[in-house]
Amino acid sequence: MARSHCLKREVFFVFTVSLAWFLWHMAPSLTVGDAGEFIAASSILGVAHSPGYPLPLLLGKLALTLFPGSPAYRINFLSALAGAGCFVLCWLIWRRNLRLPAWAAYPAMALLMLEPHFLTVNTET
Repeated sequence: MARSHCLKREVFFVFTVSLAWFLWHMAPSLTVGDAGEFIAASSILGVAHSPGYPLPLLLGKLALTLFPGSPAYRINFLSALAGAGCFVLCWLIWRRNLRLPAWAAYPAMALLMLEPHFLTVNTET
């Protein structure tokens, strides 16, 4: 019971730290590439381009209705939330399945958080 409670606190800590990190680096408006197309397709539930990306567009529509701010900010916030969720899943894999101790998992999390491509993917549309 105590181990489970400790792991829940660790997961909460990992989620809040990673979300704060991604929000700090998040793009406040449109970014290059297909960002505008995905935001527009999310707002009308249209097809962005082949293959259409139905799940991200549905989640984008949900983000557009739930979160405050400009449409680009809301979709970018969804990307930051998804990145924080990814960190939680990585943390659970490291701690539960690989049995990595916390003293080794925290530096691994920090290294993953500082990786440039991972940061870019999770902070823009």
